[in-house]
Amino acid sequence: TSWEDRFHICFSLVQLLHYLAHSPLGSVTLLDFRPRQFVIVDGELKVTDLDDASNEETFCTSNRDCFMEFPARNFTLPCSVDGKCQSMNEKRNLYNAYRFFFTYLLPHSAPSTLKPLLDAVVNATG
Repeated sequence: TSWEDRFHICFSLVQLLHYLAHSPLGSVTLLDFRPRQFVIVDGELKVTDLDDASNEETFCTSNRDCFMEFPARNFTLPCSVDGKCQSMNEKRNLYNAYRFFFTYLLPHSAPSTLKPLLDAVVNATG
């Protein structure tokens, strides 16, 4: 697959992530976020399995309740005044996109002029 095709897949994923973060149902997280849960239809990435999707934000009483642990990095998000971890669904989707897609699809065989930018993006996320 060409780098341009891989970039298009990542761009399509970014559009999907934006939709999930701002959907009519509220922010939706994909709890089973793995490559096998996606297909490409007419050049666009689509989710195939929504059984493990949720629009429930995690409840909290303090920022300690909003701790997210991933293999390479951990995050603590703010607990909002209404007792929900702010943007946890969005952050979970974004980090999983980084883990399973961006790190494999973007850096390899990228145009040399884009490598510094891609390195900055990949290093900032992970």
